[in-house]
Amino acid sequence: VTDRQLAVLDALYFSPRITQKELAGKLLCTPGNLTAVLERMEQDDLVQMVSNPADGRSRILLLTGSGRELL
Repeated sequence: VTDRQLAVLDALYFSPRITQKELAGKLLCTPGNLTAVLERMEQDDLVQMVSNPADGRSRILLLTGSGRELL
């Protein structure tokens, strides 16, 4: 797990069900910079990305059981 991935896990633990844009604001980076990190984390079953029912253009980020175990 990289430093950036750990920061993502920590942020999702304390702020569950946030969007990628909100997460980027917490981590002081752009949403685009998180895309590759989040895709890799989803591939590794650490986070889950689901469509935001309130805004189909954004995704809500969820911490998985595997992601929670790493914390």
